Amino acid sequence: MKTKQIFKIIGNTVLWLIFALALLAVVLSFSSTGEVPNVFGTGYLSVQTDSMQPEFNPGDLIIVKTTKTTDLFEVDDIVTFRTIIEGKPALNTHRIISYITIGEIRYYSTQGDNVSESDLGTVTAGDIVAKYTGVRLKSLGNIMDYVQSSIGFLICIVLPLAAIFIYQLVNFVIILSKYKEDEKKNAKINMEHLTDEQKEEIAKKYLESLNAKKEDK
Repeated sequence: MKTKQIFKIIGNTVLWLIFALALLAVVLSFSSTGEVPNVFGTGYLSVQTDSMQPEFNPGDLIIVKTTKTTDLFEVDDIVTFRTIIEGKPALNTHRIISYITIGEIRYYSTQGDNVSESDLGTVTAGDIVAKYTGVRLKSLGNIMDYVQSSIGFLICIVLPLAAIFIYQLVNFVIILSKYKEDEKKNAKINMEHLTDEQKEEIAKKYLESLNAKKEDK
């Protein structure tokens, strides 16, 4: 395989890989259930604070499973729940440290591993939207946050897509040009193999077709 072909394959692969990863992030962000980007119940969240160190760190990407209001949770489960942070609705991911059952409802107390005090109030299964699977991808959360920003979307989605389109368009033009050039060469070669009588016959038929067109007009 020629070096040029190898670089062409590598270039195509890199472009499509970047585009596919970026597109996946965007698709997941628009396929959310209970505020958690997910596909078939498996989703991800980007860690924003250090409250759960050393379990995971700011900038990590954690893999979660979306939950139902009928699910039951146990002590030491790490869950993501709706809460209010600085006066605004938000999602928080902390560990369940205890719970009490009143009637048929469990009330869970939560706390960050890196926080000295438990969270204010309790949460129920209705507040919990996801459960941590134990899988984290170091620093990938920062990348996903960037991809979903306006500038990140432009750089990681729009520009790669434009580059792929232009690259394929240039390839198409080159192939088309080469095809036409080969057609001309083949036609020239075929003419060279004809006898003088055959060439005269072709020329005669060509002139007759031109005259016929003029008469039709």
